[in-house]
Amino acid sequence: MPFRRGKSGKQCSCHKALPPAAGPGHPEQAAQRFALARAGGRYKKLKDDIISEVKSLRLNQARIDALVEQLYDINKRLVGYEGGLMRLAEGHGSRARG
Repeated sequence: MPFRRGKSGKQCSCHKALPPAAGPGHPEQAAQRFALARAGGRYKKLKDDIISEVKSLRLNQARIDALVEQLYDINKRLVGYEGGLMRLAEGHGSRARG
C-alpha cells in the first residue's frame, strides 16, 4: 500500500460496517437512510473513527509528489478539452457566456 497505517497501527476497517451507498432513485435509499438514522450513535462513532484514521494517515513524500503530478496532468487535459469545446462551439455559431 502507498500509505502507512494510522497511529494505532491498524488499518481502518470502519468502512466495511456501513451499507453500500445507494444511487439516486435507488429503491433501498430511503431504507438505508432510516437505518443510519436509527443507528445514529453507531454511525457517529464509525464516522469519528474514520476521521481519526484519515487524520493520522501519513504519505511518503515521493507518493505525494506523484499524486500532485497526476493532478497537474489531469488539469492540463481538462483545460485542453475545454479549449477544444470552445473552438467547436464558436465554429458552430455559439457565443461564449459569462
